[in-house]
Amino acid sequence: MPQGKFELPKNPADIAAFRYKVNVEYLMDFLKFAIENIPENRNGKEHRMKTLHSYVLDMESKHDDF
Repeated sequence: MPQGKFELPKNPADIAAFRYKVNVEYLMDFLKFAIENIPENRNGKEHRMKTLHSYVLDMESKHDDF
C-alpha cells in the first residue's frame, strides 16, 4: 500500500468509495502480513489460517463490488 498522504477526491460523492478502497487495501496488507508471520507456536495454526483466509475472501468479495 502506498505510504504517505492521501488526497481525497474533489467530488464529495466519491469520498466514501475512496475511503473504502484505502481501508480494503490496508486490511489486505495487514492480512497478508498476519498470514506470512504466524508465530512458530503451531497450536491453533490451522484455525488461525482458516480464520484469516475467511477474512481475505470476505474482503475480496467486497472489493469486487467497486
